[in-house]
Order: sequence, then C-alpha cells, then structure tokens
Amino acid sequence: MKSAHNIRLIYTELAKRHKTTKDLLYYYWPLELVQTIKEKKKIDVDLLAKRKDRWLCEYHSNGKSEEWFSKEALKKRDEETGLGHELIQKEIQGMSASQGRIVGKAKICLSANVAYEKISEGDILITRMTLPNFVASMAKAGAIVTDKGGLTCYAAIIARELGKPYIVGTRLAIRLIKDNDLLEVNANHGVVKIIKEAK
Repeated sequence: MKSAHNIRLIYTELAKRHKTTKDLLYYYWPLELVQTIKEKKKIDVDLLAKRKDRWLCEYHSNGKSEEWFSKEALKKRDEETGLGHELIQKEIQGMSASQGRIVGKAKICLSANVAYEKISEGDILITRMTLPNFVASMAKAGAIVTDKGGLTCYAAIIARELGKPYIVGTRLAIRLIKDNDLLEVNANHGVVKIIKEAK
C-alpha cells in the first residue's frame, strides 16, 4: 500500500512538471516513464491519449511487443477471445461475490482517487481490482464489478457487509464497458448486461 501511495505521489508531481494529468501518465509503462525522464524527453501526450481511448498490447517471449489502437484494438481483441464484438459487448459473465440486482450507470475507475471523484450514489463501479482504499467509493456505489479478484478477497467481504451486489472475475468488463453505459448488474447469477450504450 505504501509503494502504491508513493507511486501516485510521483505521478502527481510528474504531471505538474509536464503540464498533463496523472491519469494520463498511468498509460505509460513504468520503464517507459523512467526512460522518458532519464533522456529528458517530452511526455508523448498523443500516444497516451490513444492508449486511454482503446488500447491492446501484446508481449512476446522474445521481448518484443506490439500495440493496437481504436478499431484495430477491438478487432484484435475479438480475434484473441474468439467471440464476436456484438456478442460479448452486451453480456459479460463473472462470479457472484455478493448477491443483489441493480440498474445504474457505469463508471470506469482505474484508481481509488478516480473512483472517489467519479462515483455518485447508485453508480456501478467498474475497475480491475479493488483495494482497501476503494471502500469509501464502494459505500456510495450501487454495485461493484471487477475484472480480477475472488470470492474471499477483501473487497468481496466488504461488499457483503455493505449489502452491495459485487461481481468478480469478468476479465473484460473494463475494456468492454464505457463510462455512463446503462448496466444491469445481476450478481445473483454473475451477469452484467449493457442495457444502453452511452453516446
């Protein structure tokens, strides 16, 4: 937790110095960021914006990597998962960690700070994995959906204490759901449905 806190402080300071936002800097790999600082390069804001919009990165055993953006990223993702875009976009399966059923607007949150700023009462918190510093946002949220986690993780226990529907292990939710999509979270069956896509 201390390491994560210190990294956030470093990103905040770098964002101030380079006149950008820390949320955008999170789309740099740590090594990329170190090289940028060492070589005194400018932050590649255009690259980070492309990654934030829609990004798929594949690492190979020989150390090389490939990146895809926008529609190409979607196409590659669908090829890798073996499912059609329309099929997986409407319904996402996970495991029920805390039961309940609710309809609300999705809020994609990659960090606890972002979640605290974005989540309003009844919103659906969508993130990779919740840590203890997400608790305040979980209390406000109508439901929680995470790509990772398990039935006995810390967040699952808290969600049950709060009486919040919680679905874990969706793997693709954070990639397929957009901010303000209208969702039905049915944590009785571990299913997230996109009822209406945000414009």
